[in-house]
Amino acid sequence: MDLVKNVFSSGLGMGTGVLSDTVKLVIIGGTVETARRAASNTWRGFLDSFFLTAHFTQNDRSVLTFQKHGGTPVLTGSF
Repeated sequence: MDLVKNVFSSGLGMGTGVLSDTVKLVIIGGTVETARRAASNTWRGFLDSFFLTAHFTQNDRSVLTFQKHGGTPVLTGSF
């Protein structure tokens, strides 16, 4: 155990307090970064839920038409 303390205190120029602070910084920083990414992905998903994206190909066989049904337009077609 003394060998480990000696390596960190004199060999690498770091004291035990510095190593402890570094570990705290890594743990707290990792937690904050994980929370930031989760919040960002949640917000992006929330915003993307308001948009509808349609992709059409050259040989798309679906036919959509608007027809009046009782005065209200109705979207009909085959997919």
